[in-house]
Amino acid sequence: MYESSSRFEAIPSDILSGIFSIALPGLAEFRKRHLAISNLRLVCQQWNTLITCTPNFWASFIILIPSSSIPLPTVRIWLERSNNASIDVSIQDTLPVIWTRDEIRSRDELLATFQPHLWRCKSLSLEASLGFNPGLRKLQLADAHRLESFTINMRGNTDEQLHKAILMDISRLPSLRHLSWTDTAMPFMQWLLYQSEPSFLGRLSSIVIACPITTRELLTLIKSSTSAERIVSSWRARGGEPGSPIVSPSDPVVLPNLRRLEITLSAHAYRSLIYNTSLVNLAILKISGPSMSDLAKTVGAWAPSLKCLRTTVWTPRDVFDEMMAFLHHPDILRISILEIESRESDRWSEYGGWNELDDEQRLRPAAEEFNTIHSGVRKMIYDKQLGVFGRFFVGWIDPRLFGAERTPPFPFGDDFVASLLV
Repeated sequence: MYESSSRFEAIPSDILSGIFSIALPGLAEFRKRHLAISNLRLVCQQWNTLITCTPNFWASFIILIPSSSIPLPTVRIWLERSNNASIDVSIQDTLPVIWTRDEIRSRDELLATFQPHLWRCKSLSLEASLGFNPGLRKLQLADAHRLESFTINMRGNTDEQLHKAILMDISRLPSLRHLSWTDTAMPFMQWLLYQSEPSFLGRLSSIVIACPITTRELLTLIKSSTSAERIVSSWRARGGEPGSPIVSPSDPVVLPNLRRLEITLSAHAYRSLIYNTSLVNLAILKISGPSMSDLAKTVGAWAPSLKCLRTTVWTPRDVFDEMMAFLHHPDILRISILEIESRESDRWSEYGGWNELDDEQRLRPAAEEFNTIHSGVRKMIYDKQLGVFGRFFVGWIDPRLFGAERTPPFPFGDDFVASLLV
């Protein structure tokens, strides 16, 4: 039996995980569900007996709460079997109808189970509902000195002091490079920018935040993240309107590592951003707020290496002519992937002119001096029927990025775009 187990060492862990995953039937099919859970418990028992020589197999833990199918004693055995292997831990929570002592105790015990093994944790993902608070207060995140990636969702968790304490702990971790934080606490950005370890932001290579943020805080975040390859802020930055000068008199901060930026801000704040920063190697820009006119005039000098631009049009009735000028601008034509999202697709029906736009783009002479990627390899894509949630998209993609035998998805998914621009 033990000889056969050694064969699993050559099989990638993701394949093994796929083989041994079990989908539970719905609650309505009670007998089938009970049988599936019993089978899963049996599988756990068999593997606890069989696998003794493959620590990498036990290196990834995804815990869904509530989970009666894999009890804590089994988790403890798995953690012990993984020896010194780096582990990836993801804990996802499903909120109960009523918080009881048993619900809170089960979450407390789960975190306590992982505490002795935090020192070798490579990535940690938590959904920090209120039921986790007692366990989180006792969790010694300072022990996770191997931690490279930290993801936490604290939306709806009202214990702001706990938020701050967790942030202060992880900001001192020397190996942390990837931070993803979802929060509704208003002071969070102040803690991140001004109370965490001074070198923290400068060490991170990926920053993904979904929290209240002002324009000044967003600009400070971008300027401080000198090693970041990716910055994503999904909340619209507040403030920074005309009359509030936020342009720095100093020279722009050059961020040579930044390859991907996703932000939402006002047109005035965008102008402040381009005056304060220089993104010489930016490849992907996903932005909402600035006008197409501002983008066309500035993006070429601000981000000269841009390969993909994704932006949003909010009032197409007033900007149709502006869009036509935008699509013809030399700096825009140099971009390999363009995607414009309209949030008010019904207004475009007044023009009925998308075929004309398509024909104009397709028939333009290929020899135009400003068109470095000539129109013969361009493809204008639009779909009036794509109006899911009142949206639709217009844009293009250079077919040479993916080959003539493939059809690109539209709108372009993040994974698709990233795969083209590696």
